[in-house]
Amino acid sequence: MDGALRSEAGGISGLHALLEEHGEAIEWDLSHYHHRSLHDLFNGILTWRQLRSYLSHLPRESALARALLGDDTMWGLNEQLLAMAIDVLRQGNYQRGNGKGPKPKPLPRPGVKKAAEPLRHGRTDRDPDEVIAYLDRFRPQQSA
Repeated sequence: MDGALRSEAGGISGLHALLEEHGEAIEWDLSHYHHRSLHDLFNGILTWRQLRSYLSHLPRESALARALLGDDTMWGLNEQLLAMAIDVLRQGNYQRGNGKGPKPKPLPRPGVKKAAEPLRHGRTDRDPDEVIAYLDRFRPQQSA
């Protein structure tokens, strides 16, 4: 989370810019995780240094983390490893079943876009044997 807080402007002006853009998320996180309010900052109860410290150590589930990094932050290493284990188990069960049934698809992961359909160039209604015979005409001849 600390890396996400780094901006062009440092110190108080960087925190001020962050407050301007993500004030509601910061307000919620301060209230939820630290039982503080942004009001405390302007009443002198909370210092700018304390605010930065609180924001730098928010968990990945925080509203500010989601606002800065998107919903991908919800999946940490444990969730990724668990999804991988599920994928491997599904694939193993498919193989032990001799490939019967639909091939298992990987568990969807945040931030990973689905692969697009493979690009096809043209199509044919010809019999596969006919296509093979046609292509064989262009195969280099073996010299004797």
